[in-house]
Amino acid sequence: MTIAADQIRAAAAAVQAGGYNYFEDLTAVDWFPSSPRFQLSYHILSHGFKERIRLRVMVDEAEPVVETITSVWSSANYYEREVFDLFGIRFEGHPTCAAS
Repeated sequence: MTIAADQIRAAAAAVQAGGYNYFEDLTAVDWFPSSPRFQLSYHILSHGFKERIRLRVMVDEAEPVVETITSVWSSANYYEREVFDLFGIRFEGHPTCAAS
C-alpha cells in the first residue's frame, strides 16, 4: 500500500488500531535515476491475524523529508536513524536525530 509522505504517521496508527501489533522494520531503496528517487518500506506484523503488511512511501530527492512514526512505534527510532545515515532522508519530529 503506497502512502503519502505526510500521512505515514496516521497510516501507521490506523494499522496499529486495526490489529497490527508489531513493527518489524523500515528500509529504504534508492531508485536513481528515477523520480521520485527513494522508497521507504515499513513492515508491520499482526500476530493475531498472522499477516504482514508493507506501507510504502515514495520520497523525492529534492525534499527528502517524511514524518517520524516513533510516536506510534518507538522501535522505529533506530531504523529511522539508520535510513537518515545511509540515504539522507530526514524524519520530521524524530526524538533523537539531529535531522528532525
